Amino acid sequence: MMKYMRDHLGKTFLFIIVGLIALVFVISGVFTGNAPMGRVGDVATVGGERVTMQELQQAVERDMQNYKALGMDLPPELVDNIRQGTLQNLVNNKLMLVEAKRLGISTSDKEIKDEIQKMPYFLDKKTQKFDVQLYRNLLRENNLSTGQFEDNVRESLTHQRVVKFLESRVRVTPQEVEREYKLANETRNLEFVRFSREDAIKKMSVTDKEVDAFLADKNKEPQVMGFYASNSARYNKEEQVCARHILKRSDPKDTSKTAPASFIDLKPTPANFAKLAEKNSDDPGSKVKGGDLDCFPKGAMDKAFEATAFSTPVGKVSEPVKSAFGWHYIYVYKKNEAVNQKLDAVKREIATELLKKERLDELRKINYASAAEVMKSWPPKGVDTTGPFNSLEGMLPKIGTAPEILKAAFDPNAKIQTEPQQFESQGGVIVAKVKERKSADMSKLDAEKDKQLQTLKERKFRAFIPAWLEDVKKRTKVSFNSSVVGAM
Repeated sequence: MMKYMRDHLGKTFLFIIVGLIALVFVISGVFTGNAPMGRVGDVATVGGERVTMQELQQAVERDMQNYKALGMDLPPELVDNIRQGTLQNLVNNKLMLVEAKRLGISTSDKEIKDEIQKMPYFLDKKTQKFDVQLYRNLLRENNLSTGQFEDNVRESLTHQRVVKFLESRVRVTPQEVEREYKLANETRNLEFVRFSREDAIKKMSVTDKEVDAFLADKNKEPQVMGFYASNSARYNKEEQVCARHILKRSDPKDTSKTAPASFIDLKPTPANFAKLAEKNSDDPGSKVKGGDLDCFPKGAMDKAFEATAFSTPVGKVSEPVKSAFGWHYIYVYKKNEAVNQKLDAVKREIATELLKKERLDELRKINYASAAEVMKSWPPKGVDTTGPFNSLEGMLPKIGTAPEILKAAFDPNAKIQTEPQQFESQGGVIVAKVKERKSADMSKLDAEKDKQLQTLKERKFRAFIPAWLEDVKKRTKVSFNSSVVGAM
């Protein structure tokens, strides 16, 4: 079975279960040195707690699936970051276990048994009681032993208890609650226009003579080749099919060559395919998106499914086709042809882009000139709005991280309060002006006090955890397997 189909059909759901019941914290600065390992094959040891290679591989697989479930592309550099972040999460989990032992916090075998027997994944559909055989079979399908899974549950329950212990020690004063309520309910709404570096590059002109001179310079060859290599996905793409599907699961032992009558009777069309998929598909991963599997290349799917998808014309729905998972209807809504551009064919294009990126001062001037132009007749056509936000959020809706703009939005003396103001942000220029202001209604504080108290406790706890983990790490011997960490 191909991995892509496993992702969509939930074959590795247990990794996600473990991820959901475990509390993980991404804290930087974990790598304090690569001391010799105590056991061959371990990735790290944390105060005597092991991070095994299998544990790391499963956690990376889970995190990769979570990113893909969000529809995110995974370029090589992002994959590397995910691996590093996952290892940091695992080390921090072990630090919590080390501290749990010091605090005398533990989880009994009975508590683990009770927790597992409540999990819906292991309940018999008819009796709704824990099914030992189902439990063992599902673990086996996911390459987990009962001991491994029960250790995961033990760690998760222990983490939860450590968190509750720490949360109980967070103190909040009435004055802090009042201040938090005021900050949370005082909002601004900005109207803004963004001029990105890419916008400036499009407006910048480069002459053929300049491109010729760039390519004639032997010192520039590594830049051109490096750009081509790092952007290979732009110049070399496999043929892809973009499709939706409706799945009717069947027993793998079923040798029937005819789809069930109820499935045949669906008779989907391009117009109603998405609605039918949402209502009838047995694929939990795609049914919420109207059966959409996005775009995929050859080799990503079950062979029978793939053959039908690639042979079905765009805009058409296939006849029922059987795969290892069951029966499918496939609606092909787009096909992307293969792209194979050699370096020589795109050298001038690359040189042009590199030349433009070298001229950072010119790019800034272009963006500032564009910004100055729109400020003459504000608001311009195509102006966008952030929507309401407060000063605690840290990120501006639709804009992202922009501390200077956030600070100015709540500064009564800032220019942005009464007229458009330029900000150099995120490699470009943003022109923004406060459109709406809303002050906190303090008369509602009493009714919201308990909710605000809890919100502030959670925020103070999140701010406390990194410092606490750093303190635990200073008191704990953390060793890494240099051959594994170096390879990441």
